Amino acid sequence: DPDRDKTHGRIWRITYTGKELLKPVDMSRLKIGQLLDQLKEYEDRTRYRARIQLTEFPEQEVLAALPNWLQKLNTADKNYEQYQLEALWMYQRLHQTNEILLNNLLKARDANIRAAATRVLFYWRDYLKNSQARLIAMSKDSSPRVRLEAIVSLSHYKNEASLMALLSASEMPMDDYIVYALKESFKHLQPIWMEKFKKEKNFLANDPEKAKLLLQPLSSAEVLTMPGYFKNDPDAAIYTRKPLSDKIYDDFADVKAFSDFRKTLITEADATVSEVKDIKGRTVIQLSTISSKMAYDKLVINIKAGSLVSLIFKNPDEMPHNVVIIKPGSTETVGKAADAMASRKDAYEKNFVPAIPEVLYSTPLVATGASFRLDFKAPAKPGEYPFICTFPGHWRIMKGVMKVN
Repeated sequence: DPDRDKTHGRIWRITYTGKELLKPVDMSRLKIGQLLDQLKEYEDRTRYRARIQLTEFPEQEVLAALPNWLQKLNTADKNYEQYQLEALWMYQRLHQTNEILLNNLLKARDANIRAAATRVLFYWRDYLKNSQARLIAMSKDSSPRVRLEAIVSLSHYKNEASLMALLSASEMPMDDYIVYALKESFKHLQPIWMEKFKKEKNFLANDPEKAKLLLQPLSSAEVLTMPGYFKNDPDAAIYTRKPLSDKIYDDFADVKAFSDFRKTLITEADATVSEVKDIKGRTVIQLSTISSKMAYDKLVINIKAGSLVSLIFKNPDEMPHNVVIIKPGSTETVGKAADAMASRKDAYEKNFVPAIPEVLYSTPLVATGASFRLDFKAPAKPGEYPFICTFPGHWRIMKGVMKVN
């Protein structure tokens, strides 16, 4: 490159010595069959480049080759379903549906492949019969990853069938991602559930948790606040929703789910006010996250050794966070133990708080817009006790110190 500056700077090439380097493949020299075989490679970028190169050939030639390539696959190969998925993505890239292949992958053993197939089903919804009913079926899948794809897809069907399916999905185990997707979906479906409440006054009358999923995301301007980086977008107003007004609550005063939820809001508001005040015999500490900053609003907290403490933690950020108070000098030990929990099925259930002696006190994971009060007795020994968020990766930058004097 004649423009390269050979005087300043350095270019480092880092390689892993335990394995041989990948051999570059000139995709432009490969024929269709050879390019299809590249879809079996482990490296994602190799497969990606192969799909791009295949589009350089006449579409009908590639479509004619795909069935033969699929037929020759070894069904006993551990990656058989993955290879089928690669073919499905190739059909999608060529804007050609293959319903038989899609149906097979919607029943794949691997949940990740079922999730990928569910997304393709959504993209092909206008070309396949009963696409909504099939997405509803996928929303009942045993895998949360599959259910998440189905939930997001169903939010695009503005009808009562989607509303009821999404409410049913809330009966299955939920992580923060599914809760977020459901809340956003219910915002999108507001006209549908409001009409449902008008027609059926007792809709969700005995199911306050489901009613809360519908109403809480629109309950106030505070919970509808957009992330800080989004507020500066000139089109932000287009995507900003209005909270439920007093007039709406009055119009639905005869709907039990609405009136019960409004009473709950008033009770919670009163509780919030009481939390701000001094609690007799306890030191009250207010701690909050900073929206879009991956940080707490306090870096240092001072408390008296042996005192009774009430830590009120509020999370206005767009991600779930917790507060874990640990022994001095144990940040890396606890942080790495929390990161290791990411592969465990019970990680969310355990709030990514490792069960090790270095952990002294902890809150659960607190969702966006929620708060939690943690009561504990301060350590008797003076010192600097770190507090961190143990959601995987957060602890490296999201931390502070509790100074016990």
